Amino acid sequence: MGRSGGFRSRCCARPLGRGRRLEISPAREQQRDPKKESIIDKAKKKFDDFLHFGRTSPSAVKSISHIAEKLGVGNKLFDPLLSVVNLGHVPRRDVRSMKRFLFLQYQTALGSALNATPVFEALRRAIPDATIAVAACGFPYAVCKSNRYLDDVYETPNPQAEFFQTLLYFLRHMPKWRREFDCVITDSFTMKGRFALLQVATGIPVRAGFTQKPTWLHHPLVHANEHSVRIQTSVIENNMRILDVLGLPSQPLEPGMFITESELRAGEALLQEFAMEGEPLVVIVPQGSGGQPHIWFEDRFAQVADRLYDDHRARLVFAGAAGNSAYVEEIRRRMRAPSLNLAGKTSIPELAGVLCRADLMLSIDTGVMHLGRALQVPTVILTSASQSTREWLPAGMDEYVVLRRDHVPCALCWKSFCATRECMDEISADDVVLAIENQLRRFPPSAEARRERQQRAVVDLSPRQSVRLADQSGPTRR
Repeated sequence: MGRSGGFRSRCCARPLGRGRRLEISPAREQQRDPKKESIIDKAKKKFDDFLHFGRTSPSAVKSISHIAEKLGVGNKLFDPLLSVVNLGHVPRRDVRSMKRFLFLQYQTALGSALNATPVFEALRRAIPDATIAVAACGFPYAVCKSNRYLDDVYETPNPQAEFFQTLLYFLRHMPKWRREFDCVITDSFTMKGRFALLQVATGIPVRAGFTQKPTWLHHPLVHANEHSVRIQTSVIENNMRILDVLGLPSQPLEPGMFITESELRAGEALLQEFAMEGEPLVVIVPQGSGGQPHIWFEDRFAQVADRLYDDHRARLVFAGAAGNSAYVEEIRRRMRAPSLNLAGKTSIPELAGVLCRADLMLSIDTGVMHLGRALQVPTVILTSASQSTREWLPAGMDEYVVLRRDHVPCALCWKSFCATRECMDEISADDVVLAIENQLRRFPPSAEARRERQQRAVVDLSPRQSVRLADQSGPTRR
């Protein structure tokens, strides 16, 4: 999937403890002992070797103890990690009576984060009185923070970039989490060994989910498509296997995105006077930020946009990551129709607010497409034939029309970049206009449809959620 990495997102720099960050004051900086600092650096290196390569030598144990001692957090917090170093197979434990769950959500792509959300809804339906919480940062935090099926969301440091700080955050929360949760779970995009180690660091009695370290979890799962040449399972179906592990029923569900009233208003404010009642608002997402060769052609996007304006007086809004802005401007330069460029100018919740106001979306297969899907915006999707349709694309739903050309000889090439784009070249501007015309007939733009979309997306926060979001408000953290 495309990675929409350019959006503003409140992520990664969550304070540790009561507003304290993992930082050294200037006064203490002058008191540092270079020799001791060198010892800690060496200990961290040995710890990284253990984390990434699974080395279980006595030096790894010594490294962990060394770090605990130098940072003053106490060896007792590291006891679970020390036990993992020489851990054998972890026996399975009964999960049927469990009702308190913590999910680790650290997907790096917006689409991956959104496709994890059906699990929360399914779990809530299966156990209405369950406690369901998430630890996350970045895109997953933006997606989960207002989710109506969650009781709490912890914004943590980023384990991909700041693993050691994230580990300390987990260890400091261990006493609380060990009391409050029965099971800690990872989904199909948090499989790395570092996430298994973070599961251990929670101190929560039962560890379950997808992992590359099956002996560290009581109920491990392997990605259903890991050893398959052809993708047989969608991302959502794969994640739903977590319910099977918990012995709970699952059902086909769609991704969900929820925002607050203020976020909806912020998204609408970005449109200002551009959106006009009685004229359809079409959001165009012409580019992702990598992952698959879905790029269409600037001149064809311009042709489609002009046709929509001429035939329907459509209000045209471009969306995407900051890195897409130059590409968008090139399309706009070729257009006659007026348009608005919001690429890189929205947070994820603000963009959701914009999409709630939209009547239709034209998008390549990228993260924003999944956001539109989570909000049930009628969409025409342009996608290459490089990968299976099964894994990522919506199927069997009238709201989404997928334009894809599988007859080309190089279909299912699995390339991450394509210089010739044969399959995308087979999609003409006329094909896209026809698909949009059909969608506008099937889902006529109306104030009622927009109002229903907003009502589904906007949530009234619980008192606990309101306090949490108020505590975490402030300047955007990069």
